[in-house]
Order: sequence, then structure tokens, then C-alpha cells
Amino acid sequence: MNISAPATCVPSDPVQFVLLPIVYCLVLCVGLPGNLAALLVFLQRGKVRKAVRIYLINLTLADILFNLTLPLWIPYYLAGGDWLLPEAACRLAGAAYYLATYSAVTFMACSRPGWIGPWAAWAGIKCGGWWPCLWQWVGDL
Repeated sequence: MNISAPATCVPSDPVQFVLLPIVYCLVLCVGLPGNLAALLVFLQRGKVRKAVRIYLINLTLADILFNLTLPLWIPYYLAGGDWLLPEAACRLAGAAYYLATYSAVTFMACSRPGWIGPWAAWAGIKCGGWWPCLWQWVGDL
């Protein structure tokens, strides 16, 4: 019977440790300036209805938060899955990543004009969309 030493597990997935950092760099380089420009456009007074503009501002803020977490994840994947920053940065990056992801999903799923109106009427709040967006951010935390 030949018993050999246990094999060491070395992360070497090319998709995770090569392709993902490249994609994250592209998303960061295109997404952050694009979302900042979109935020500036949405913050200007225009002909877009107030509730729609509020929805777009909040969705853009969620995307910007997601983009701001990418510089923390790129070195992680380039280092082969070894977190080189302090543990507090890891926790903050993870929390912000999930907050941004879930916020964007809930804004897309729930912040439709057909949902805002009945919610505001049910809650007895006369609003243009700020209260539902605020409750979604709090709920996503």
C-alpha cells in the first residue's frame, strides 16, 4: 500500500483569478465614470417625472457603490484569493458589495411607478418616491 502526502490545494482557476480581475477593471473604468455622469444628469432638473428621477438617482447610487468596491476585489483575485488588506477592509468591502448588489436588484424589482403609488397610499405618505427608496436602502442593510 502506497500512502503519499496529501495534495495541497492551490487555487488556479483561470476564470476566477485571470478573467475576473480583467472584467472588474473594465467595469470599473467604464462603469464609474458612466454612472457619475448619469448621476449628474439625473440630479439636474428636467422634464422627467420626479418619481422616475428619484428612482434613477437611487439606482445609479447603488451602481456607484458597487463600482467603488471593485478596487478592493481586483487585488484579491490577482493575489490568487489571498486577502492582502486588513480584515476590516475585507468586511467593509463585502458588506458594501452585497449592499450595492441587493439594492440594485430591489430598486429594479420594486421601485416601479406601479408599486410606489399603492405603497405611498397604504403608508399614508404623500411623496414623490423618496420614502420608498429610503425604506429600500434601510431594508437592504
